[in-house]
This record gives sequence, structure tokens and C-alpha cells, in this order.
Amino acid sequence: MPADLPRTYLWSAHCNALLWGLGNGLVSTTLASYLARQLGAEGLIFAIIFASQNIAGGLRLFTPWILAWTGSRKWFAVGAFVLSCLLLLILPEVCEPGEKEANLFKLRAFVALWGGWHLAMFAGAIALWSWIGDLVPSAVRGRFIGLRQSWLMIGQIVGLIAAGVFAQWYPTFHTQATRWHTLSIPALAGALCMLVAVVPLIEMRDVPFRSTGKNHAAELWAAVTDPRFRPLLAFWCYVGLVNGVSQAVQGLYPLVVLKLPPPTALAMVAAMHLGQILLSPLLGHFADRGNSRSIMIVSQVLVSLALFFFPLTIAGAAGEPPFALGMWLAHGLWIAYAGLNVCLPHLMLKLSPGENSPPYLSTYFALSGLAVALSSIVCGQWFDSLPRSYSLNVAGWSLDRFELFLYVGGLLRLTAVVWLILLPREASSSDKIV
Repeated sequence: MPADLPRTYLWSAHCNALLWGLGNGLVSTTLASYLARQLGAEGLIFAIIFASQNIAGGLRLFTPWILAWTGSRKWFAVGAFVLSCLLLLILPEVCEPGEKEANLFKLRAFVALWGGWHLAMFAGAIALWSWIGDLVPSAVRGRFIGLRQSWLMIGQIVGLIAAGVFAQWYPTFHTQATRWHTLSIPALAGALCMLVAVVPLIEMRDVPFRSTGKNHAAELWAAVTDPRFRPLLAFWCYVGLVNGVSQAVQGLYPLVVLKLPPPTALAMVAAMHLGQILLSPLLGHFADRGNSRSIMIVSQVLVSLALFFFPLTIAGAAGEPPFALGMWLAHGLWIAYAGLNVCLPHLMLKLSPGENSPPYLSTYFALSGLAVALSSIVCGQWFDSLPRSYSLNVAGWSLDRFELFLYVGGLLRLTAVVWLILLPREASSSDKIV
């Protein structure tokens, strides 16, 4: 436990992570995928739904200006998180599937509310990370982030399991319940959990925000041109672009091709989070010793290779669906996301100026989010334009359209390692950059 941080602040921050993770697990992307399918979402619409959160997130560039106006990162974060929860609370009521003609409007409302929820949540996250960056001493920041990430994952596992159990149990005792009710009720519970998660933040000490007084655009440009920060920004923007290649396919493949039931899909995610819980504190310890870049290189390779395993299945017994071995292996490799989840914020805070980090954080999150949004929409449209019977022969090996996007996406993700190699020498130091 980081000894330099007051125990009250430490456990308030981790309590926030636990409750937020619980709510986030109940409102998982897996559940959102099933809800969107109920409204008739296909490849392009699927891509837009997942891209909407990043498109809206582009507005995070204005967060430093709002922070300078409000003067408090703590209360800005609290207000933004509360707003995000309120948007999520009204989503199930507004978007309940009905007649086919009405579903088009409801699908648009779903995209807008989903994007608005993420915009408010992401804007609050910028203020939160900047605030925490000043609260937690740099010498123990990696361990703090690793431990916080573990609490977040614990909450998410509990939320995912609860959502899966509810999806199985609720129709048994409520025979008139629709598919929408089975999936939207956990989302409502998740929104309430995240609303409660704001309370521990109120107990934490605020740190005065000192704006440099420079023009807002000049501050953002400084973040883009900073030679120490730029390679990290370039890496994450490039990752956003290449992730978008397979974004829609990743969401559709388990539903359309493998036809995985929601509990199975949620079990895979829960198993992945369990591995991340065990790994994150250890990675935080090594990050504090200047190993963030090496950890991220290994992690990026492993999470990229996961896409190549998606189509791997084992034939089931007569009348039984095939066992999705590849999806289980992919989620096993995705445990390595713990390395990126711990080391990326660690380096982001380390390579940004401590006295004025919000312009750096907002630029980092907004530009990378816009990159994945643009790529997701373009590639989603490309995927939809291919006929369902599409087949590409490569050296006698036939690839359908799903496999094409998965394999190309995996190869492109592997090339992102080059940007990590270009990170400055300071990224391998255990000292805070000043």
C-alpha cells in the first residue's frame, strides 16, 4: 500500500473504483451489443454505436477550458459523473424496442444517449486523473494505479456475473418479460451503482487547479508538439486507428457467427477481468521501477495476437453448438490489457507537466478517441458493403469477411509496437519528468 498517500484518500479512491466497476460491469459493452441488436443494428450501425462514444469524446478537448472556468477538478469530476449516470438512467425508458418504424428513432436515441453518457464520463475522467496525479506521489503512482485497476476489475466481475445470472433467472420467474427488460434492468442498476460511486470522491481532498493563463488552443498545441509526450500520443492515436478496423466485427462475431448466449459471453469477460485483477498490482510495482515501456510492448503484442484465435472452434456433440475455444483463448490473451491499463495512465501522467496536465490528458483522450471513431465508421461501412457470401482466397486459404477484418486488424495492431519503441528514454526511468 502506498505509504505516502493518506489512508483515507487511498480507500476513498479505491471504493470509488470498486463501485464504478460494479456499475460498469452491469452496463457492459456485451450487454450494449445485445441491446443494440434488439433495435436492428447491423455492421455500420454497430460501428457507429461504438464510435459515438469516441466522437462525443472529441469534445473533451474543451475540458481544460471548462476546468479553468470552474477552478475545481474535484467538483467538475463529480458533476460530470453525476450527469453521465442520469443519461444512462433514462436510456432504457427511451429506447425500449417496439414497432419497426419506431425502432429507427429509438436506435438514433440510443446512439445519442450512449455517446452523451461517455462524453460526460470521459470529461470527468480527465479531471479525475489530473486531480489524482497531484494527490498521489509519483514514486508510488504505478502501484496506486495497479491497485485501483484491480478494485475496478473486481467490481466489473461481480457486475458481469450478476448481469449474466439475472439474464438467466429473470425470464424463469417473469414469463411475460421481454428480452429488452432482461437486459435493460441490469443497466439501470449499473447506473445507480455508478451514481453511488461518486460519494467517495466527495470525501477526498481537493487540490487547487493552477491554470497557466495561456490561450486554450496554445496549451493543446503544446501537448501535441511536446517531444517527450508526442510518441505516447502518436502510439495511442495509431492504436485507435487500427483498433477501428476490427471494432464492429469483434462485437458482431460472437453474436452472428458463434451465436454465443449472453451468459457465456459475460463469463469470458469475467474470466479476463479475474486475470487482470491478479496481474495489475504486480505490473504497477514494476511500472514504478521504470518498466512501463517494456510492459506495454509485451502487452500490445499479446492483445493483438488474440484476434487470430476468434474463428477457432471445436465441434460439439450432435445438436450442440461448437465450443468457442478461440474466444476463450482470445480473452485469455486480453488479460494482457492490464499492462496497457496500468502503464498508459502511468506514463501519461509521468510525461505530462504536473502543474498543468489537463491539456495533455484531454488531447491524449480526445484525439485517440476520434481516431478509433473514424476508423470504426469507415471500416464498418466497408464491412457492410461486402456481400455476406464474400470469400477471399489467399494462398489456397479461404477467408470470409469476418476473418478478413479480424486478421488484418490483428496485423495492424502488431505494428503499433513501433511507436512504443520510439518513446523517449525518460519513459524507462523511475523518476517523474519535470
